[in-house]
Amino acid sequence: MASKSTDTIATSSLAASKLKSVVQLLKVRLTISVVLSSVFGFLMFNGAINWSALFVLIISGFATTFASNIFNQILEKDTDALMNRTKNRPLPEGRLSVFEALVIAVFCISIGLFLLFYFLNPLSGWLGALAFVLYSFVYTPLKTKTSWSVIIGAFPGAIPPMLGYVAASNTFGLLPGLLFAFQFFWQFPHFWAIAWKLDDQYQNAGLKMLPFNNTKPKASLRIILFSSIVFALSAIVPFLLGYVGNVALIVSIIVGTWLVFKAFKLLQKKGKKESLHLMLATLVYLLAVQIIFIFDKI
Repeated sequence: MASKSTDTIATSSLAASKLKSVVQLLKVRLTISVVLSSVFGFLMFNGAINWSALFVLIISGFATTFASNIFNQILEKDTDALMNRTKNRPLPEGRLSVFEALVIAVFCISIGLFLLFYFLNPLSGWLGALAFVLYSFVYTPLKTKTSWSVIIGAFPGAIPPMLGYVAASNTFGLLPGLLFAFQFFWQFPHFWAIAWKLDDQYQNAGLKMLPFNNTKPKASLRIILFSSIVFALSAIVPFLLGYVGNVALIVSIIVGTWLVFKAFKLLQKKGKKESLHLMLATLVYLLAVQIIFIFDKI
Protein backbone atom coordinates (compact mmCIF):
# COMPACT_ATOMS: atom_id res chain seq x y z
CA MET A 1 0.00 0.00 0.00
CA ALA A 2 2.81 2.36 0.95
CA SER A 3 4.66 1.41 -2.24
CA LYS A 4 1.63 2.33 -4.39
CA SER A 5 1.32 5.64 -2.60
CA THR A 6 5.02 6.36 -3.17
CA ASP A 7 4.69 5.47 -6.86
CA THR A 8 1.69 7.77 -7.22
CA ILE A 9 3.55 10.66 -5.63
CA ALA A 10 6.58 10.02 -7.84
CA THR A 11 4.39 9.91 -10.96
CA SER A 12 2.64 13.13 -9.99
CA SER A 13 5.96 14.80 -9.30
CA LEU A 14 7.31 13.70 -12.68
CA ALA A 15 4.19 14.95 -14.46
CA ALA A 16 4.42 18.32 -12.69
CA SER A 17 8.09 18.59 -13.63
CA LYS A 18 7.33 17.80 -17.27
CA LEU A 19 4.52 20.35 -17.34
CA LYS A 20 6.81 23.01 -15.89
CA SER A 21 9.41 22.19 -18.53
CA VAL A 22 6.83 22.43 -21.33
CA VAL A 23 5.67 25.83 -20.09
CA GLN A 24 9.29 27.01 -20.03
CA LEU A 25 9.80 25.62 -23.54
CA LEU A 26 6.86 27.64 -24.87
CA LYS A 27 8.32 31.02 -23.72
CA VAL A 28 4.92 32.28 -22.63
CA ARG A 29 5.94 35.86 -21.78
CA LEU A 30 7.62 36.39 -25.15
CA THR A 31 4.60 34.86 -26.87
CA ILE A 32 2.22 37.23 -25.10
CA SER A 33 4.11 40.23 -26.48
CA VAL A 34 3.90 38.79 -30.02
CA VAL A 35 0.17 38.11 -29.69
CA LEU A 36 -0.46 41.61 -28.30
CA SER A 37 1.21 43.06 -31.40
CA SER A 38 -1.17 41.10 -33.63
CA VAL A 39 -4.14 42.27 -31.52
CA PHE A 40 -2.87 45.83 -31.95
CA GLY A 41 -2.92 45.39 -35.74
CA PHE A 42 -6.39 43.85 -35.60
CA LEU A 43 -7.79 46.78 -33.61
CA MET A 44 -6.25 49.32 -35.98
CA PHE A 45 -8.71 48.21 -38.69
CA ASN A 46 -11.51 50.76 -39.03
CA GLY A 47 -14.37 48.29 -39.38
CA ALA A 48 -16.54 46.86 -36.60
CA ILE A 49 -14.69 44.50 -34.28
CA ASN A 50 -15.37 40.85 -35.06
CA TRP A 51 -14.90 39.35 -31.61
CA SER A 52 -14.93 35.72 -32.76
CA ALA A 53 -12.22 36.49 -35.34
CA LEU A 54 -10.19 38.27 -32.65
CA PHE A 55 -10.47 35.20 -30.40
CA VAL A 56 -9.27 32.93 -33.22
CA LEU A 57 -6.41 35.32 -33.95
CA ILE A 58 -5.27 35.16 -30.32
CA ILE A 59 -5.41 31.35 -30.13
CA SER A 60 -3.65 30.92 -33.49
CA GLY A 61 -1.07 33.53 -32.48
CA PHE A 62 -0.21 31.61 -29.34
CA ALA A 63 0.00 28.32 -31.23
CA THR A 64 2.21 29.52 -34.11
CA THR A 65 4.50 31.51 -31.81
CA PHE A 66 4.83 28.55 -29.45
CA ALA A 67 5.91 26.44 -32.43
CA SER A 68 8.46 29.05 -33.56
CA ASN A 69 9.92 29.27 -30.06
CA ILE A 70 10.25 25.50 -29.80
CA PHE A 71 11.92 25.03 -33.18
CA ASN A 72 14.29 27.86 -32.27
CA GLN A 73 15.29 26.01 -29.09
CA ILE A 74 15.62 22.68 -30.88
CA LEU A 75 18.06 24.19 -33.38
CA GLU A 76 19.91 26.13 -30.68
CA LYS A 77 20.07 23.38 -28.07
CA ASP A 78 23.87 23.19 -28.17
CA THR A 79 24.50 26.95 -28.25
CA ASP A 80 21.96 27.49 -25.46
CA ALA A 81 24.06 25.21 -23.28
CA LEU A 82 26.98 27.62 -23.64
CA MET A 83 25.21 30.73 -22.29
CA ASN A 84 24.31 31.46 -18.67
CA ARG A 85 20.92 32.93 -19.54
CA THR A 86 19.84 29.89 -21.61
CA LYS A 87 21.73 26.89 -20.21
CA ASN A 88 18.86 26.07 -17.82
CA ARG A 89 16.29 25.68 -20.57
CA PRO A 90 14.57 22.27 -20.80
CA LEU A 91 16.48 20.96 -23.84
CA PRO A 92 20.07 21.78 -22.76
CA GLU A 93 19.33 20.35 -19.31
CA GLY A 94 17.73 17.22 -20.77
CA ARG A 95 14.43 17.72 -18.94
CA LEU A 96 12.69 17.33 -22.31
CA SER A 97 13.94 15.38 -25.29
CA VAL A 98 14.22 16.83 -28.78
CA PHE A 99 11.54 14.36 -29.91
CA GLU A 100 9.13 15.53 -27.21
CA ALA A 101 9.75 19.16 -28.16
CA LEU A 102 9.29 18.34 -31.85
CA VAL A 103 5.92 16.66 -31.21
CA ILE A 104 4.67 19.71 -29.30
CA ALA A 105 5.95 22.08 -31.99
CA VAL A 106 4.31 20.18 -34.85
CA PHE A 107 1.03 20.05 -32.94
CA CYS A 108 1.15 23.80 -32.24
CA ILE A 109 2.00 24.90 -35.79
CA SER A 110 -0.68 22.58 -37.21
CA ILE A 111 -3.35 24.09 -34.95
CA GLY A 112 -2.15 27.65 -35.52
CA LEU A 113 -2.06 27.50 -39.32
CA PHE A 114 -5.33 25.58 -39.51
CA LEU A 115 -7.08 28.33 -37.54
CA LEU A 116 -5.52 31.10 -39.64
CA PHE A 117 -6.30 29.53 -43.02
CA TYR A 118 -9.77 28.14 -42.36
CA PHE A 119 -11.29 30.34 -39.64
CA LEU A 120 -9.80 33.72 -40.61
CA ASN A 121 -8.55 34.06 -44.18
CA PRO A 122 -5.81 32.60 -46.42
CA LEU A 123 -3.88 35.88 -46.45
CA SER A 124 -3.30 35.77 -42.71
CA GLY A 125 -2.54 32.06 -43.00
CA TRP A 126 0.25 32.70 -45.50
CA LEU A 127 1.64 35.50 -43.33
CA GLY A 128 1.66 33.20 -40.30
CA ALA A 129 3.40 30.46 -42.28
CA LEU A 130 5.97 32.94 -43.63
CA ALA A 131 6.76 34.28 -40.15
CA PHE A 132 7.16 30.74 -38.81
CA VAL A 133 9.50 29.59 -41.62
CA LEU A 134 11.63 32.75 -41.62
CA TYR A 135 12.08 32.76 -37.84
CA SER A 136 12.64 29.05 -37.33
CA PHE A 137 14.59 27.99 -40.42
CA VAL A 138 16.26 31.14 -41.76
CA TYR A 139 16.92 33.55 -38.87
CA THR A 140 17.83 30.93 -36.27
CA PRO A 141 20.54 29.11 -38.30
CA LEU A 142 21.98 32.43 -39.54
CA LYS A 143 22.72 33.65 -36.00
CA THR A 144 25.95 31.63 -35.97
CA LYS A 145 26.91 32.77 -39.48
CA THR A 146 26.47 36.53 -39.74
CA SER A 147 25.25 39.62 -37.91
CA TRP A 148 22.90 40.15 -40.86
CA SER A 149 20.72 37.59 -39.10
CA VAL A 150 19.23 40.40 -36.99
CA ILE A 151 17.97 42.10 -40.16
CA ILE A 152 16.56 38.82 -41.47
CA GLY A 153 14.93 38.13 -38.10
CA ALA A 154 13.29 41.55 -38.13
CA PHE A 155 11.03 40.43 -40.99
CA PRO A 156 9.16 37.65 -39.14
CA GLY A 157 9.26 39.80 -36.00
CA ALA A 158 7.42 42.59 -37.83
CA ILE A 159 4.69 40.40 -39.31
CA PRO A 160 2.33 40.10 -36.26
CA PRO A 161 0.75 43.62 -36.41
CA MET A 162 0.35 43.34 -40.17
CA LEU A 163 -1.12 39.85 -39.79
CA GLY A 164 -3.58 41.19 -37.21
CA TYR A 165 -4.77 43.92 -39.58
CA VAL A 166 -5.08 41.46 -42.47
CA ALA A 167 -7.01 39.04 -40.22
CA ALA A 168 -9.54 41.82 -39.58
CA SER A 169 -9.71 43.26 -43.10
CA ASN A 170 -8.82 40.34 -45.41
CA THR A 171 -6.72 42.78 -47.44
CA PHE A 172 -3.33 44.43 -47.60
CA GLY A 173 -2.81 48.19 -47.81
CA LEU A 174 -0.71 51.14 -46.74
CA LEU A 175 -1.67 51.06 -43.05
CA PRO A 176 -0.71 47.42 -42.41
CA GLY A 177 2.51 48.20 -44.28
CA LEU A 178 3.19 51.06 -41.86
CA LEU A 179 2.46 48.80 -38.88
CA PHE A 180 4.94 46.30 -40.31
CA ALA A 181 7.59 49.02 -40.80
CA PHE A 182 7.13 50.37 -37.27
CA GLN A 183 7.71 46.98 -35.66
CA PHE A 184 10.48 46.19 -38.15
CA PHE A 185 12.55 49.22 -37.12
CA TRP A 186 11.76 48.65 -33.43
CA GLN A 187 13.71 45.42 -33.37
CA PHE A 188 17.12 46.92 -34.16
CA PRO A 189 17.63 49.11 -31.07
CA HIS A 190 15.85 46.48 -28.98
CA PHE A 191 17.89 43.43 -29.97
CA TRP A 192 21.18 45.26 -30.41
CA ALA A 193 20.81 46.65 -26.89
CA ILE A 194 20.37 43.08 -25.62
CA ALA A 195 23.33 41.95 -27.73
CA TRP A 196 25.54 44.69 -26.29
CA LYS A 197 24.68 43.66 -22.73
CA LEU A 198 25.19 39.94 -23.40
CA ASP A 199 28.03 40.21 -25.90
CA ASP A 200 30.42 37.99 -23.94
CA GLN A 201 27.83 35.20 -23.71
CA TYR A 202 26.90 35.48 -27.39
CA GLN A 203 30.56 35.34 -28.40
CA ASN A 204 31.11 32.25 -26.22
CA ALA A 205 28.19 30.55 -28.00
CA GLY A 206 29.35 31.69 -31.43
CA LEU A 207 26.29 33.86 -32.06
CA LYS A 208 26.88 36.99 -34.15
CA MET A 209 24.22 39.41 -32.92
CA LEU A 210 25.93 42.83 -33.00
CA PRO A 211 26.81 44.76 -36.16
CA PHE A 212 30.25 43.84 -37.52
CA ASN A 213 29.88 40.21 -36.49
CA ASN A 214 29.74 40.56 -32.74
CA THR A 215 32.55 42.95 -31.98
CA LYS A 216 32.06 46.11 -29.94
CA PRO A 217 33.60 49.02 -31.85
CA LYS A 218 32.11 52.47 -31.39
CA ALA A 219 30.67 52.15 -34.90
CA SER A 220 28.22 49.55 -33.54
CA LEU A 221 26.93 52.10 -31.03
CA ARG A 222 26.52 54.69 -33.77
CA ILE A 223 24.42 52.20 -35.70
CA ILE A 224 22.33 51.53 -32.58
CA LEU A 225 21.78 55.27 -32.13
CA PHE A 226 20.89 55.69 -35.80
CA SER A 227 18.43 52.79 -35.65
CA SER A 228 16.81 54.35 -32.57
CA ILE A 229 16.32 57.64 -34.43
CA VAL A 230 14.83 55.86 -37.45
CA PHE A 231 12.51 53.86 -35.21
CA ALA A 232 11.36 56.98 -33.34
CA LEU A 233 10.64 58.77 -36.63
CA SER A 234 8.71 55.78 -38.02
CA ALA A 235 6.01 56.28 -35.36
CA ILE A 236 5.30 59.78 -36.72
CA VAL A 237 4.52 58.62 -40.28
CA PRO A 238 0.97 57.36 -39.49
CA PHE A 239 0.15 60.88 -38.22
CA LEU A 240 1.57 62.50 -41.37
CA LEU A 241 -0.65 60.24 -43.48
CA GLY A 242 -3.76 60.93 -41.40
CA TYR A 243 -4.20 57.55 -39.71
CA VAL A 244 -3.83 58.92 -36.16
CA GLY A 245 -4.25 62.33 -34.57
CA ASN A 246 -2.46 64.88 -32.44
CA VAL A 247 -2.48 62.86 -29.21
CA ALA A 248 -0.63 59.99 -30.87
CA LEU A 249 1.85 62.44 -32.39
CA ILE A 250 2.63 64.11 -29.06
CA VAL A 251 3.09 60.81 -27.19
CA SER A 252 5.26 59.43 -30.02
CA ILE A 253 7.53 62.48 -29.96
CA ILE A 254 7.90 62.49 -26.16
CA VAL A 255 8.61 58.77 -25.80
CA GLY A 256 10.72 58.73 -28.96
CA THR A 257 12.94 61.54 -27.67
CA TRP A 258 13.43 59.61 -24.43
CA LEU A 259 14.37 56.50 -26.40
CA VAL A 260 16.93 58.34 -28.52
CA PHE A 261 18.40 59.89 -25.37
CA LYS A 262 18.91 56.39 -23.91
CA ALA A 263 20.67 55.32 -27.12
CA PHE A 264 22.88 58.40 -26.92
CA LYS A 265 23.79 57.58 -23.32
CA LEU A 266 24.84 54.11 -24.44
CA LEU A 267 27.04 55.67 -27.14
CA GLN A 268 28.64 57.89 -24.49
CA LYS A 269 29.21 55.38 -21.69
CA LYS A 270 29.32 52.02 -23.54
CA GLY A 271 28.08 50.22 -20.42
CA LYS A 272 25.87 47.19 -19.80
CA LYS A 273 23.64 49.30 -17.55
CA GLU A 274 22.99 51.76 -20.39
CA SER A 275 22.24 48.93 -22.82
CA LEU A 276 19.71 47.52 -20.34
CA HIS A 277 18.09 50.95 -20.03
CA LEU A 278 17.82 51.23 -23.81
CA MET A 279 16.29 47.76 -24.08
CA LEU A 280 13.67 48.64 -21.46
CA ALA A 281 13.02 51.96 -23.21
CA THR A 282 12.24 50.14 -26.47
CA LEU A 283 9.69 47.96 -24.66
CA VAL A 284 8.01 50.97 -23.05
CA TYR A 285 7.98 52.85 -26.35
CA LEU A 286 6.45 49.98 -28.29
CA LEU A 287 3.69 49.43 -25.73
CA ALA A 288 2.98 53.16 -25.27
CA VAL A 289 2.67 53.84 -29.00
CA GLN A 290 0.49 50.80 -29.64
CA ILE A 291 -1.89 51.76 -26.81
CA ILE A 292 -2.08 55.43 -27.78
CA PHE A 293 -2.62 54.59 -31.46
CA ILE A 294 -5.63 52.44 -30.55
CA PHE A 295 -7.13 55.03 -28.18
CA ASP A 296 -6.45 57.85 -30.62
CA LYS A 297 -8.17 55.88 -33.38
CA ILE A 298 -11.18 55.23 -31.15
